Amino acid sequence: MKIAPFDENAFKMDHPRGTVSFNYLLMGDRSRPMDNYRYILGRQEADFLMPRHCHTFEQIRLPLVGDMNLGEQGILREGEVGYFPEGQTYGPQDDPLTDPKQLQLVLQFAGASALGMGAGRGRGPDNKEAQAERRAGARAAVPQAALQRRLSAAASGRAATLFNAGRRLGGAVGIAVATTALVLVGVDSPADGQPASDGAAYRVGFLVAAAVNLLALRAAWVVRDADAASTVPEARPRRPRRARSG
Repeated sequence: MKIAPFDENAFKMDHPRGTVSFNYLLMGDRSRPMDNYRYILGRQEADFLMPRHCHTFEQIRLPLVGDMNLGEQGILREGEVGYFPEGQTYGPQDDPLTDPKQLQLVLQFAGASALGMGAGRGRGPDNKEAQAERRAGARAAVPQAALQRRLSAAASGRAATLFNAGRRLGGAVGIAVATTALVLVGVDSPADGQPASDGAAYRVGFLVAAAVNLLALRAAWVVRDADAASTVPEARPRRPRRARSG
């Protein structure tokens, strides 16, 4: 069990948009992505605008003060608990600052895809290390995120479902094939009936797994970019930002 004292002065402007401050109540170990987590108290400091987006980790959110605008998905009301699975898009968000300021409890952790969560602190202006990393990778293209902004909420949900189901099905098939190879090769058993280690069986299992990956790589080469591009919808016009009062 971890116990951490609450510090009212520990809020940091660590959100990339620079309008939400984070108070890190508990944090895991970023060197162990599958066991890593962040337990955050987030406080809105200014009007919050965020395009449709998704994350490679899971989230559980509890608005303590004020509501959370989820865009096309509706409103997460104060006192309600929201579950955000990895890969699920939400937004665009448009939350004007209220009095008192919106306050939200957020738990972020690794999801079922085994991608893990390698994040430490957020990437806002108060995190100089993260800002330097962000500037270094500013030229990297992110085609998946650009594509998701073009999809409707329904299409994005179907795509996320198919993607996650495909990953799980592929993993299950690979494990089944490798296990079948192990059983066929067999494991030596001495006279006392206790199983003995057999390196040959495991070598066969790894070779079968490598063969399955090579087949998947060959199948990926068959998909032509031109055929895939024809399935991408046209970019939707972005909603104009609401002018701030005052």
